[in-house]
Formats: sequence, C-alpha cells, structure tokens
Amino acid sequence: MGIFDSTEKIRSLDHDSRTFPKALLGLSFALSLLVYAWMGYVIYQMQSTLPDTVPDTVPRGGANLISTLSDSAHYMLYLITFTAAILLTLWGVSLQQLRRWENELLDTRKKLEQRFSEKEDMIALIQTVEREEKEQRRFLNTLLNNMPLAIFVKDAKKNYRWVMMNKMAERVFGLKTQEAIGRTDHDFFPAHEAASTLATEKAVMDSGEILDIDAEPITTPNGVLITHTIKVPIYDDDGNPSLLLNIFQDVSERVEAQKALRKAKEQADLANQAKSDFLANMSHELRTPLNAIIGMSDLLDRDELGKDNLTAFDTIHKSAKSLLGIVNDILDLSKIEAGEMKLENIPFDAYETVRHTVQTMAHMASQNGLELSCNLKSGDSLVIKGDPARFQGILTNLVSNAIRYTHDGYVRIKIEAEPVKNRKNRIILHCSVEDTGIGVPKNRIPFLFDKFMQADNSITRKYGGTGLGLPITKQLVEMMKGKITVNSTEGKGSCFSFSIPFVTADKLKVKEKKKKQNVKNIDRVPIAKSRILAVEDNHMNQLVIEKLMKKIGCRNFDFAVNGKEAVALFHDNPYDLILMDCHMPEMNGYDATREIRAFEAGRKDGANRVPIIAMTADAMTGTKEKCLAAGMDEYIAKPLSIDGMVELIEQWISLDDNGKGKKNTAKTRTKKQDKKPKKTAPVDLAQIREYTDGDAEEEKELLTLFRTQFSESLKTLRKNITDGNNKTWSETAHMMKGSAAMTGAEALRALCAEAQEMETGTATQREALYNKISEEYETVCTYLLEKKLLSPPD
Repeated sequence: MGIFDSTEKIRSLDHDSRTFPKALLGLSFALSLLVYAWMGYVIYQMQSTLPDTVPDTVPRGGANLISTLSDSAHYMLYLITFTAAILLTLWGVSLQQLRRWENELLDTRKKLEQRFSEKEDMIALIQTVEREEKEQRRFLNTLLNNMPLAIFVKDAKKNYRWVMMNKMAERVFGLKTQEAIGRTDHDFFPAHEAASTLATEKAVMDSGEILDIDAEPITTPNGVLITHTIKVPIYDDDGNPSLLLNIFQDVSERVEAQKALRKAKEQADLANQAKSDFLANMSHELRTPLNAIIGMSDLLDRDELGKDNLTAFDTIHKSAKSLLGIVNDILDLSKIEAGEMKLENIPFDAYETVRHTVQTMAHMASQNGLELSCNLKSGDSLVIKGDPARFQGILTNLVSNAIRYTHDGYVRIKIEAEPVKNRKNRIILHCSVEDTGIGVPKNRIPFLFDKFMQADNSITRKYGGTGLGLPITKQLVEMMKGKITVNSTEGKGSCFSFSIPFVTADKLKVKEKKKKQNVKNIDRVPIAKSRILAVEDNHMNQLVIEKLMKKIGCRNFDFAVNGKEAVALFHDNPYDLILMDCHMPEMNGYDATREIRAFEAGRKDGANRVPIIAMTADAMTGTKEKCLAAGMDEYIAKPLSIDGMVELIEQWISLDDNGKGKKNTAKTRTKKQDKKPKKTAPVDLAQIREYTDGDAEEEKELLTLFRTQFSESLKTLRKNITDGNNKTWSETAHMMKGSAAMTGAEALRALCAEAQEMETGTATQREALYNKISEEYETVCTYLLEKKLLSPPD
C-alpha cells in the first residue's frame, strides 16, 4: 500500500469519526419526535373514545386515569419507555465507539506521521543517491572519454554486438558511437580478423579469465595498428555471460621504439663484442713483442754489457715496462667499463702487501732523493679476504704518483684497521699516502678522477702519464665498496686517502696457500732431474722459454708447436711440468689439456697428475677461469715475466741455488750492426737481432726458415680462398702473423693479423687480402736479399 493510499484512508476515518456523533444525535432526535408525535396521536384517539362523563367510581388523578386507559394506551406507554431505553443505550454505545475510534485515530495518525517521516527521509535519500549517481555517471563518462585508452563494451548475449564506446575508441577505429552501437566486428573489420576475434572473445567468456595481449595487430580505417589489448568478461547475477569489456591502447610507436632499441642494443653489443675482441687481440699483439723485450732483457747478463750498452739496455727495459703499464691500464679500464673486471676474494696479509709495495717503490723514491716511510712495524700482520693484486695496484699507483710529482721532502704511507662495531671479523682499512709534492690547484681537484685528465697540460708534458691511473684506482676502490678522497694544496703537497671494508681471516703462509691452491701432496722434483714440455707455436716465445730453461738449470725440455703434438709427446714421455700456450693451430691448449687429463684419468700406473701452466696473451676477463675449467693448474699472462715464471715453476720444481741464480755466461757474439733501417723499410732488422744476439749465421738460418715456412703457408692460404666460415684460413694466418712478427716485418704482420680475423668472409675479400700479403711478402724477401740476409732461391 502506497503512502498516498494510507493518507486517504486516514482522512476517511477522520471524517467518519467526526460525522457519526452528529448523525447519531440527529437520528435520536428524529426518533424522539416521531415517538412523541405518535404518543400525541394515541392520546388524542383515546380521548375521543372515552365517555363524556367519568363514572364516580373512577378515582380522580393520574392513577385513575391510567387505570382507565385501554390496552392500546398501555402498549404505547411501554413503547415509549422501551424507546427511551434504546435511545439511552444507543447514546452510551456511540460514546464508547467514539472514544475507541478516537484512540485508534490517534494511533493511526502517529503511525502515519512516523511512516510519512520515514517516507520523506527515503525520498530524500533516493533523490541524493540519484543525484550522486548522475554525478558519478557524468564523472565516469568524462573520465572514459578523456582516457588515452580505447574502451568499448560488447553484449555477449547478442552475438557480441557493440553497446558502448568512448571517444578514444571512436578516434582509433574511425567510427561514431551511433554507427557502432548494435553492430558486430564483421561490420568493421576484415572477415578473418573478425572471426579470429570472435573465437577469442568466446573463449574469454567461457574461461572467465582476463585476457592480456601485449601486442596485437588490428586493421582499422586508419591503417594497421599494434595494440595492447585487455579483454575482461562480465557476468550477470545468475553467472551467465553478459558483457565483454575491451580495453585497447595503441602501442605502435612503443613497438617501433622497442624494435629500434633492440636493434641499437644489438649494434651496441656487437660494438662491445668487437671492442672486447679488439682488446683481446691488441692484448695479444702488444704483449707478444713485449714478452720478448722484457724477457730477453731480464735474461741478459748486465755484467757483460759495457757502460754505453748498459745505458741503452736500461732505456729499453724501462720503456718496455712503461709500455706494459700503459697497456695494462687501458685493458683494466676497458674491463671495468665493460663490467668484466672480477675481483678475487682470497686471504692475504694486507700489511705484508703494504711493506712489499714500499720495498718495490723504495728505489724510485731514492732516485728522486725522497724519504719513503710507512707506519707499520716489521712484525705487524693483518690477514684479510680480498683481491691482493688489485689492493696492491691501488697502493702502488698512489705511491708512484706521489713520488713522480714530489721533488724533495717525503712520501709517507699510513695504514690502520678500524673494527666495525657489533660486526665480528669486520674491519675498515684506512690508508693514506701523503707527499710534499707540487700539489693540485683547488679548481682542478674535482677533475682528478676523470679519465684522461690531469691537473693541467703542463703536467702531462713535464711528467708524462695517460691520466688513467687515478680513474682506475677510484673505480677499483668503489668496486671494493670503499671510498677515496684527496686533500691538496698547490705548492705544498697532497694526501690521498681511501677506506675499504674487509673481512678478517685466519693467518696463513702465503707460499703454503699458493702450493695448495690447485695441486696437493706433490713432492717437488729437483730441477736437474726434471723434464719440462713447452707447448708454443711462436718461435720468438720459444727463444725466451729456452733461455729461461737454461737460466734455471733445466737441460731436459721439449717443444711442441700445437696441442696435438703435445698430447702425442705426453703419451710417450713422463713430464714433470707442462707450459701450455692457449692459442695454437690444429689443437688449442684448452683441448690439449682436456685430452691430457682424460689420459691421466684412465691411466693405472699410479703416476702423479702433471701440473700444467697456461700461457696466453689474452688478458680479458674469464680467460683464467677458462684455463682452470679446462684442467690447467695455473695461469700467467704474456708477456712472460721471468720472476713470475720462476715463481710458478717453483711450486712444482725445486730450484737449487745454482738454478735460481744461474746466469747465462755465454759471451754474446757481436757483429757490426747494420744501420737502423728507414721507417719505410719492410723489415726491422733490430727486431730479429734481439733473438740472435747479432749472430749472422743464426740470422740467415732463421730468415731462411721464415721464407720456407711462409711460402708454404701462402700456398695453404691460397687453397682456402672460399666463401663463408674457414677456420683453416684463420689458423694459417695466425701462424704467418707470428713468423712475420718474429722477423720484424710489421706491415706483413698487420696484414696477416687482418687475415686471421677474417675467419668468416667472402672469397673476393680473402683473395684481395691474399694478394696484399703476397705482394708484401715479396717486398720483404727482396729487401732481405738486398741486405744479403737471404740466399737467392734455387
């Protein structure tokens, strides 16, 4: 019943309650008049029938009169009395009913007023909800129509007809809402796309799961778009498929940008790989001649040299060391930038490393007239876990810089360990290098750690340097989770400080650690009884190794020029140590090591595992790990350091005092040197004379061998002028490159190195390069014939 029906009922009750008493009174009054009128009429009739005279026997008065009335009169009197009783009763009843109705009316009025109030509140609430709903609808419409997403809804119950779309959907699909509503995809899109979309949407509604398509091509009147699509199923209260919400975002530009980014990344990766390959090759190319220069200079007997020759020797040795330092700096920087620099985490004595650095730099400081000191005492020790080589490199660079830029005064090293509170076995190592040198201008301090930057150009001209030392030092410190700072006053000196957190370790002996790192429980063989196999395809490195063997007192050693030959020699001979080059033709050092280890595993004679030391000019990250993974026990980078080689060999071979200190006492055979060739000469004769000690017969023998081997290699190279990948071509070029380098034919060596890199190429490219190599080879041979260093061919 509505509120208005209830109101009408109340009004009716109110009207009845008000009119009923009046009607009842009117009725009572009318009945009374009627009764009295009837009574008057009856009395009148009675009087007309009475005798004119009343008998004397009749008493006078009312009683007499009544008694004399007829039966009709008695009946009328009774009727009057009864009527009066009825009227009185009706009046009492009407009063009670009236009171009851009045009470009911009051109750009903109160209820009505309460319900009416509730209805008014409800109506106000409904109006508020309707107003808020309109505002929300207006907000949602504004939001939908201004979103950068195309949104539209399809009715799943009506064959997926469109029922709503926003403004962006109109722009994307080139449709107006009026045109799209009530229509299906078949009305707008190619048949195959519409059918595919319909199947997908039915699957979404059946599964009840949201579908997210990252990139989907869609044909629209505006062309083919790549969209990010989301389809959301909507169900009614009964769980039946109802609506399908579609959300589209045009990601065509993003997809194109991603393609461009991927392409750029691929190009960057290729460039980075090319850079890494170039650095690895440059490492090999630079370290190989440096190996000869430094190695041969280490092997020379300084006592045999005259004063002038000793000065020249020192110049050569220092220049080679300086060049090696520059090469190492460039390689280190490149490895850091490429994220290929890996730090070791092994126990080492930090204080011993500092003392060793001081001892190493003492001669340099003494030459500059400086006092080099350190706050450590001889017995101090602090064993920590970290990278000892990089730690020493940081300290060495700071100390060498301090010495280089200080003319008089001192260079002081201070180091101390600060325990970390509440962290067991944790310390922060603080180290500072203070000098009284030239200092740094205040405005140049912020640029000290920038690559290729120094205080100013005059510093570079006066003191030299590449500007790489401090940047590398800073990055190494930061890689160790440390921090480096500098305080400097121009003309008064500088103080470089760094702090690095470390974990302390148990004390150990460094030599014992080295011995146990890869080989265990092997008794060292005396050098006089040892037999060593050197696997090296480069004759120049063979000369260095041969002189090294003689210097340490080893007379029983063999050479193999490739891995295959090394494996064969190992099968037939018991060797105590193998020096293994990694890059060789036919079989490289990694594969040769694997075959040797496999042979040892199957052997039942109980022979000890033979230690293998890797030798490679590839100093890039991962090379050492690759060597160890192949089964090698140690690793040394070229150019070979005599001290480094001796230290490694000493782990497995016992070098007696004579062997360790023995020098090559054979007098150097000299011959009048040819004049230094012009820069345009195809051969640097000084290069080959580094290995022959100026012996003319050895030179001719070596160059004749060069001509024979290079000529044969040219024939092999000619046969391998093919399209595509050709490993034989690359390996042959590698062998030719080594021969040319040993001869001092730099232009020829560069062409061979280029050919080595062309493992994949076309026949046209290879033939063009082959022709250049042949022409340069003929030029070299002609030059050597003119110098009478080669005999005319038969």
